Amino acid sequence: MRAGVVISVLGSAAIWSQGASAANVVLAEPCKNGSLLQQHVLDQQYRAGDFRIFYANSGPDALLNTDDSNHNKVPDSIENIAIQLAAARYFYSTILGLRFPLKQPIFHNARQVNVYVMALEKGHGSAFDKVANDTMGDGQRTGCGIKIVINRTLDPLQNVTPAHELFHLYQYGYAVFKQKWYLEGMARWMENPFKPSAQNTRYLADPGPCQNNYPLSYQAADFWASYSQNYFPAARFDKKAEHWQYLNGNPVFHNNIFPGGRFLKPFFEQLAIASQQQSAQINTANIYWREQQQRAAQYNDVICAVVQAVKPR
Repeated sequence: MRAGVVISVLGSAAIWSQGASAANVVLAEPCKNGSLLQQHVLDQQYRAGDFRIFYANSGPDALLNTDDSNHNKVPDSIENIAIQLAAARYFYSTILGLRFPLKQPIFHNARQVNVYVMALEKGHGSAFDKVANDTMGDGQRTGCGIKIVINRTLDPLQNVTPAHELFHLYQYGYAVFKQKWYLEGMARWMENPFKPSAQNTRYLADPGPCQNNYPLSYQAADFWASYSQNYFPAARFDKKAEHWQYLNGNPVFHNNIFPGGRFLKPFFEQLAIASQQQSAQINTANIYWREQQQRAAQYNDVICAVVQAVKPR
């Protein structure tokens, strides 16, 4: 499927997606009984707006660091995870204009974002695109939600995994595609405001064609950052950004300008149309795509075509 063909199809998709046909391919994930926590007991819960953070102070899932500097009986690491998640929502939705996942049609049956801080054999965290009411080993249920898993050893003052994984939920809300250069590369780019500039993605004056990124994963962040900066205005934080601080007073954001940020909203709007159009072509609603289909190489060109289609002329 060549880029020019896809762009042409996207145009027709924009027409029919306003009618009943779109409703047939964009369905809400049902809330199912989840089994992720069957071998775990996270008996502590911290509520922060739409986020429900489940954790443990004892047992194999016990937090590595249980310091409580403000003596409110909630570990600092949990409160700082909540702060980072709320700040990330502010960045993604208020500054970039993206729709919060719980407001997406596919996640209509989710009532919250469940965050499980638990023991992981490897990695810092992950995000899931299904709505579930997970049952723990002691029978406790979490309530219907979309979920993020965070390693119990994570220090949110030094690691932006919570913000990274939350962005994946934004991606899942807009489209079915799960190609790594798109999922991980873009999410890594989104980490820039949370890090000192020296740790940000590299700017490439000539990022090259987006097709070169198909074999990549996190490394594609340089492409997304550079391409968007070359063709789109920066997104600027408002004065509220300076008020986002961790419990120790450290700022959540290290930069108040996000180069190329105005690329994100039109990109995701067009990607949503492309996702609907591909679902229609294979006569499969969004929630019935298999994981293998979502990751299929044939949809690399679809994503790349959207990138080219939203490029200012």
